[in-house]
Amino acid sequence: MSISWFFTNLLAAFLLPPLSLVILGCLGGWLAKRFRLAGNTIIITSIALLLVLSTGAGSRLLVAPLENRSLPVPNPQMVDAKAIVILGGGRSFAAPEDGNRDQPGTQTLAPWRASLPYDRLASTGQWRRT
Repeated sequence: MSISWFFTNLLAAFLLPPLSLVILGCLGGWLAKRFRLAGNTIIITSIALLLVLSTGAGSRLLVAPLENRSLPVPNPQMVDAKAIVILGGGRSFAAPEDGNRDQPGTQTLAPWRASLPYDRLASTGQWRRT
C-alpha cells in the first residue's frame, strides 16, 4: 500500500457523499453566523440531499435511468462471450501466494469461483477452466 493510494482515498472520502454533504452542512452553519439566509439554505440543502441519497427511493431515482439504458441479454447461451468482467470487489495488495503481485480480492472472485470451475497452472501462473 503506497502513500499515493492513501491520499487518493482520503481525498475521495472528502469529495464523495456522505462526508461531503456533512462538510457542506458545517460550512453552512459557519456561514449562517454572517449570512443567515445563505447559511440556512446551504444547511437545509445538504440535509435534504443527505436524506434523499441515503434512502432506497433516492438510489432508485438515480439508478433507474442507468438500468433502463442497457437491455438484458435475451438468451445467454446464444451470446459468444469472450471475457468475464467483474466490477468492484477490491484487490489484495502484494499477494504472497502470487509472487507479491496485486491480485483481485476475495469479494471479486467469489461469484466467479462459485459459477465456473477452474484451476491454476502452477508453471505459468494463468487460470484455465476444468
